[in-house]
Amino acid sequence: HMLCQPVEGLGKSFYSDSENGFSRLRYVWYGLAVLVPLVIIGFAVAGYYQSALELQTKLIASLRLSIVIILFHALAQRWLAVTQRQLALQNARHKRKQADQPSSGVEGAYPADENLHDISTIHQQSHKLLVTSIAVILILGLWMIWSDILPAFSVFQRVELWQYLQLVDGKETLQAVTLVNVLLCLLYASLTTVFVANFPALVDLLSVGKFALAPGSRYALIQLVRYSLVSIAFLAIANELGGSWSQVQWLVAALSVGLGFGLQEIFANMVSGIILLFERPIRVGDTVTVGDVTGRVSRIQMRATHIVDWDRKELVVPNKIFITGQLINWTLSDTVTRIVMPVGVAYGTDTELVENILQQALKTCALVLEDPEPTVSFVGFGESALEFKLNVFVRELSDRIPVTHELHKKIYAALRQHHIEVPYPQRDVHIRSVAEGILRS
Repeated sequence: HMLCQPVEGLGKSFYSDSENGFSRLRYVWYGLAVLVPLVIIGFAVAGYYQSALELQTKLIASLRLSIVIILFHALAQRWLAVTQRQLALQNARHKRKQADQPSSGVEGAYPADENLHDISTIHQQSHKLLVTSIAVILILGLWMIWSDILPAFSVFQRVELWQYLQLVDGKETLQAVTLVNVLLCLLYASLTTVFVANFPALVDLLSVGKFALAPGSRYALIQLVRYSLVSIAFLAIANELGGSWSQVQWLVAALSVGLGFGLQEIFANMVSGIILLFERPIRVGDTVTVGDVTGRVSRIQMRATHIVDWDRKELVVPNKIFITGQLINWTLSDTVTRIVMPVGVAYGTDTELVENILQQALKTCALVLEDPEPTVSFVGFGESALEFKLNVFVRELSDRIPVTHELHKKIYAALRQHHIEVPYPQRDVHIRSVAEGILRS
């Protein structure tokens, strides 16, 4: 309940902000509501009856557009408030689950707030997306309504900045790049920046309460959509500025040769990064072993992947290594792992008794899975001990050290209780004096 209170405050802030904005400009709305009908009546009285009718039609269409935008804004605010409340409930459940776990600071465990949603960041990003969407709808709607009777806007179309050759019907013609094209490029760049920066909030809002989205899947989806948006924006801007494939194909060919000879490693890492996001042999949050380093994947970028080991050191691994080399992913398809624990007892010990002790220790350990079944094996005769081996399975990677710790304590206490010796390594050392060696020689 305490976690839901800030969300209610966020929802109220949506409404309070909009109400404050309207209240500050209330005199402007009052003045427009009174003056606009008088202006239309004045046009009709002055003899411009057709112009008055056209102006009335445009104003009614603008009013309808405003009402639709207001309804959309109110519905979006309500949906955001309800969705953020659901996110807060998910955070509360996750915190309760973390509190019920006995240990969270062991190797392989995630931080307590690893999967928590940042409600404040989601609120800010969703608010930016909502304001941007409403502004775009309003501008496009007003442009479609008023563009045919306001020729003054066409003055930007007459401002030519430069010209370029374009093939039209088999003939090369000069096409002009005007100020309108540049303004559209700025609009494309601004919208792309806003949506790329705030798209994670949209993913969280759309997925809550509908389907469980793993951190790795969420990260891959966000990155792929970001790459797609940037690519589409780049093509749209290039098209507005007169760029075409026929004009840049020689440049692309030259860059391809340069990438093949001088930047092949960087290019290979970039392609490997895209393959990682599509094929997903590793995901954000997975525990992997690369070489002699084991850690958790924190970021997958275009060139390299970041792995944080258990000492909180961050290892930056080029993406090519994950595609062309070998790695161990501990949590790719199944988080269940096996623990092998050797146990040695002194010669002359009753092996049946030792096996019963080990079996009893396995049964009393709560974190040991019953399926797959744990096993105790008498594996051989060592140099100084009878060697047993325990094979146990745990559900999560973070359970490995707690299970090992608990079993070691239980086994050692049971062996001491039954007076069973755990022998030290034994070596026979033969010492021969120097004088004895000389006499024998």
